[in-house]
Amino acid sequence: MMLLAAAFALFAAYRGWLGGRAYGRVEAIASRTFVGLLDLQVLLGLVLYALSPIVRTGLADLGAAMGVRELRFFSVEHITGMLLALTFAHVGARRVRVASTDGAKLCQAAIWQTLAVISILVSVPWWRPLVR
Repeated sequence: MMLLAAAFALFAAYRGWLGGRAYGRVEAIASRTFVGLLDLQVLLGLVLYALSPIVRTGLADLGAAMGVRELRFFSVEHITGMLLALTFAHVGARRVRVASTDGAKLCQAAIWQTLAVISILVSVPWWRPLVR
């Protein structure tokens, strides 16, 4: 759901920015929906992080966990990337709010949402099977 909102927010921002359109209701709703769903996703992820036996094992001996791909990924890399994405999304939302022109709003939305989505995509464990 959040990735769909991210794709739509990126589409709306780039369409407006590159097309010279005004920053309107659609772009604002798309951006707010993306940030809101990302907030919810990160909140749920933090709960799972706290409850995860993989993370607990990794954090018990962080030095040894750095040598094991799954432990390192879930104990350090995944949470870091997702929190970075959340930071990018919120910084972008703030920069959009304070931008003075429609072009600047759309440019800021496109740049910061792109950074957030890249951080999300890099932090997803694509190498793991989806269903076990």
